[in-house]
Amino acid sequence: QSEVFSSAGLPLVEELVQGRNGLLFTYGVTGSGKSFTMQGHPDNPGLLPRCLDSLFNSVGSRLAKKFVIQPDRCNGFDIHSEAEAMMERQRVELERRHGGWRQLEAEAASRIRESARVPLGELEGDAFGCAVFVSYVEIYNKLAYDLLEDFGVPGQVLRAEPTSRALREDARRNMYVSGALEVECRSGDEAFAVFLKGCARRQVAQTALNAESSRSHSVFTIRLVRGCYDCRLGEMVPDKSLLHVSQLCLVDLAGSERSLRTGNAGSRLREASNINNSLLVLKRCIEALRENQRAVSAGGANAATKIVPYRESKMTQLFKNFFDGDGSVKMVLCVNRNAEEVEETANVLKFAEMASEVQ
Repeated sequence: QSEVFSSAGLPLVEELVQGRNGLLFTYGVTGSGKSFTMQGHPDNPGLLPRCLDSLFNSVGSRLAKKFVIQPDRCNGFDIHSEAEAMMERQRVELERRHGGWRQLEAEAASRIRESARVPLGELEGDAFGCAVFVSYVEIYNKLAYDLLEDFGVPGQVLRAEPTSRALREDARRNMYVSGALEVECRSGDEAFAVFLKGCARRQVAQTALNAESSRSHSVFTIRLVRGCYDCRLGEMVPDKSLLHVSQLCLVDLAGSERSLRTGNAGSRLREASNINNSLLVLKRCIEALRENQRAVSAGGANAATKIVPYRESKMTQLFKNFFDGDGSVKMVLCVNRNAEEVEETANVLKFAEMASEVQ
């Protein structure tokens, strides 16, 4: 886990701190270890908790006071006064005295922590303050859901049927899940506790190949918001136009599966069909990108190119900006070495080979 994080996760954390976007996803057949690679165990953490720890190790001393920077519900952020922020801090602290939040924080704190940090580089000498926000959504049966929908609501029972969310494009043409809650965090433990809270709502089920098979694609997004800090007044400069937002999306894809081997039927079979279809669209998008790049390389900027079918799946539509070149994309391939999986594993490796050819 440590080696995978050093080669795949840590470089993306450094780019996040430097103000650039990143996308990291795990890919493979069902039961190949994707969720373990992303989450891990308390004594052997995966990519997600290690990314959180290294981020706060790097920017912890530059964090602004909580709730000074707040989401504006249109995928952007506003800067609030200290008085407004103080009222919000009091309200949230009251809410967190209820429910199982303290238990989640204790569970998050019981794990081994990542000690790595990344350099601030050119930002080292700048006067800036920042805030870290996390959100957690899933793509299930072609619809997007907010896994933090009931976060922070004291005494409220989780609804059996969560509300589906639309994908929208903001003023900067970035795709986002409309209405998804973003939670401000000040430590890796706090952010990981939010992740654990969302995991309780994620769609999982038992199949013939996996005791806890993911039935959805989950997307945990870390957003780092950086603004100018007035050292003389000891507060953030109240100008939202000076804010810079970068994000890192950590995606645990559901695994491809064949119904003959999993024994799926009914709703499980419908889930598998939707999972396989969305993964097929991802493959077609990667293939179209590769062919377009080859065409441009051979024929110049005026070469004929294919339309990339982003809109055929919610998952690929959400990450359209990344595939168009706005940030780095990394894929961690998880391989099941069982002899029974050889045919599906070969298909996974072929997809990885194709993806590695896309710049």
